[in-house]
Amino acid sequence: MNCSSLYTQKDLTQKVKPRHTGGYRLDLQVNNVRKTFYSSKIGDAGRRECAKKALAWIGGSSTKKSYTITTDKIFQDFFHDKETVTDDIYNLKNYYKNHIFPIIGEIPVLSLTKQDLRRVINTAYKSGLSEKTLKNIRGVLSSFCFYLDDSDIRNDLSARSIKIPKGAKKSHKQILSSVGIYQVFTCDNTFLRGEEVYDDLINAYRLGIACGLRPGEIMGLQWGDITDDTIHIQRAINEKGRQTSGKNEFADRLLPQTKYTRALFASQAAFVGAHASTERVFGDYSEITYRFRFKRYCEHNGIDYVTPYELRHTFASIYKAALPLWQLDELMGHVHPGMSLGVYSHPMDGDSDGLL
Repeated sequence: MNCSSLYTQKDLTQKVKPRHTGGYRLDLQVNNVRKTFYSSKIGDAGRRECAKKALAWIGGSSTKKSYTITTDKIFQDFFHDKETVTDDIYNLKNYYKNHIFPIIGEIPVLSLTKQDLRRVINTAYKSGLSEKTLKNIRGVLSSFCFYLDDSDIRNDLSARSIKIPKGAKKSHKQILSSVGIYQVFTCDNTFLRGEEVYDDLINAYRLGIACGLRPGEIMGLQWGDITDDTIHIQRAINEKGRQTSGKNEFADRLLPQTKYTRALFASQAAFVGAHASTERVFGDYSEITYRFRFKRYCEHNGIDYVTPYELRHTFASIYKAALPLWQLDELMGHVHPGMSLGVYSHPMDGDSDGLL
């Protein structure tokens, strides 16, 4: 049955409603597919434009075919288009694979509802994920909804108003204790392949504490990034071992060298011997391997384990009172002012010394 025979332009014009922000909108449902048409024109011209758009959609040959296309198919297109502008979508794909696809992947994209998106968040919440992770999943859904609109697939779906359950647990980051920091800077060895050996990543661990770098940024450092005065952070290695341009637009930054960082790089250079400017300072390791190695190092030396990323929190906690907030944000490559102090810094032993 041709659905266009069910409507005339006059019928559709009468269904058009004014928008509170100006212009007009027409909400329509055909074959269980909902779509909204907009016009910014004034008066009858706006009503007619909405009706014409609706008629073109109803009479088009793609309506029936589009109804069979799954959300997963469009998500793959979404990822493909994302990869043309950034190569750092590993986490996006993981959120989709583990938490989004099992819930809505097989639903036809034109049948997808806000309640389906809400089910994604609620299911992830019931599995015990933290508030931060739930917000990240919602962020992926929100970006996907914008993609649907930009691709003229549908414009009536949004994840922005979906609330995170109040009971979602907070993500509590840890930092190295003062004793743990001392141990990292005094213990060189680890346990690998059944024996105690010098840890070839020891200077990477120490640099994480001394500079607050992200683990991927440490793994991405090349000898050509290092001068006597500065450390140029301009790339990262993700969990898959792939090179990216960093987490955000502030990730590319110059850090000043100090006598401590110079000593760390001198120690690393003495360990690796002759090297080219394009060689990675700490070897061709992925972020996953780096995390595994640091955990093994902590176990061997009796250090209460924190993740390599939490060494970044340790840095912020050490310098929170020693550096101006704007400088701390710049050193850490943060987008939002105040994040270094509000999110990354934690109380340390001795913070309250001298207080009444």
